[in-house]
Amino acid sequence: MGDGSTRAATAVAVAATVLAALLAPAVASPARASSTGPFCPALQAFNGAHPSSSTESVTALRTLGRAAPSDARAALTTIARAVQHGDPSSVLAQAATAQASQPDALDQAATTVARDAFGRCQLTVNFLAVIPSGLSDQKVAVRLWGRTVCTKLVDWGEFLMNAGNGLLTPPGGVTVTLSEIQTEISDFLDTAILRTAELLNAVDEAGTPSVAKGHAIASSIRTGVLQAQRTFQAAQLTVKALPDDPHSFQVAAQGLVQTLDDTGRRVAALVQDTEQQYKVRALDAALRAEPACIGVR
Repeated sequence: MGDGSTRAATAVAVAATVLAALLAPAVASPARASSTGPFCPALQAFNGAHPSSSTESVTALRTLGRAAPSDARAALTTIARAVQHGDPSSVLAQAATAQASQPDALDQAATTVARDAFGRCQLTVNFLAVIPSGLSDQKVAVRLWGRTVCTKLVDWGEFLMNAGNGLLTPPGGVTVTLSEIQTEISDFLDTAILRTAELLNAVDEAGTPSVAKGHAIASSIRTGVLQAQRTFQAAQLTVKALPDDPHSFQVAAQGLVQTLDDTGRRVAALVQDTEQQYKVRALDAALRAEPACIGVR
């Protein structure tokens, strides 16, 4: 393996290690929704949505709005309008990382919905679930498809590695507070969520490899990236809720370390896992011949 491919492999692998080193508390399994009222069942359905177009994304937001309490209903209308008039992936990624301290109307709307979702249903609201898939059915040569996807995966890994390195090397002798650590980790996760949204868009735009089971192969890669994005979003919520007590802070960190480490490694292994799952000879041959894929297979 040459120097370039070695760097590619290292970049994606280290991204997983960076996540493990930086992040903490366990991502709790979603609580069971309350059986009272329509909002909680509607929220569960929303969190499991997989719209294929921006129109379907808006429909999902409005459907949840009809079942929501009045303040969340108005907030969901604001978010739906933003999706209609903007880039759905960017709008919904911002909603997923919204902070109540920001004056932006979208942040305020998203935090209102998140507050009601947790307060009434003990559930998080997953705005990433309604990012439209947009997976292109355009047939492209399998090697070109592989080059695009592999290059984007390596770029994703390198960016997260570089972003994480800044957090791993604080100035010597400097003491930081738990609040400062929490902010640094939260900022890192904001970046990870947005960069993963960009990776998702790149996979969507790459088309479908012109081989047997091509659509299933492209969908498998996309599903893996989307799952990573959802994990980062859940981690962001967890980081913001870290306890103030230093011992509890440290204890809470352990579960999420493993969750995010596993997430980074799964993204790094997506191409290899997809090859093994579908066992399409033309795909295997094309990816073996494509230098950009050496580092991720």
